[in-house]
Amino acid sequence: MGASEDKVKQAFGPRRGDFLAYEDKGVSFAIDGKDGTVTEICIFLPTRKEMESLPEYDPDSGGVLDLRGRDLSELDLRHCAEDLMYTEFDSRTNWSASDKMSSDFDPQKVMEVGKNPGLGVRSLHKEGITGRGVRIAILDQPLLVDHQEYADRLRLYEEVDTEYEQ
Repeated sequence: MGASEDKVKQAFGPRRGDFLAYEDKGVSFAIDGKDGTVTEICIFLPTRKEMESLPEYDPDSGGVLDLRGRDLSELDLRHCAEDLMYTEFDSRTNWSASDKMSSDFDPQKVMEVGKNPGLGVRSLHKEGITGRGVRIAILDQPLLVDHQEYADRLRLYEEVDTEYEQ
């Protein structure tokens, strides 16, 4: 709220009608006509888009096939296991019936595996280490401590075992 219309356009794209509406992303913004600031944000479930065919995955694209919120119920996906391994989907993706699905791809299993935070986080939680009281903890590669996005909010920075053997 209070962001400028230009900032919203920069993040989401051009205006359509009285609202900045982005159906594919499930969000729209009401803009104050006087000063051009956001006065209302509406979040909704985007409409499911029925697909006529599953695009083939292109390994040179560097991306994935976006199936989030798509309706695949009419597609025969029995021979698409390889392409399905490179998809991004969500709980709103409407899959084909089991007799039209590849036996090598189970979207429910993929969703369950995706819920595992990894890095032994579940065992840390069992020990009572939850991060409660920590605003943000980053366990990753060395940080750029002078980065403009977070340098002024960094309270503690410690590098551990940063020398890599090759």
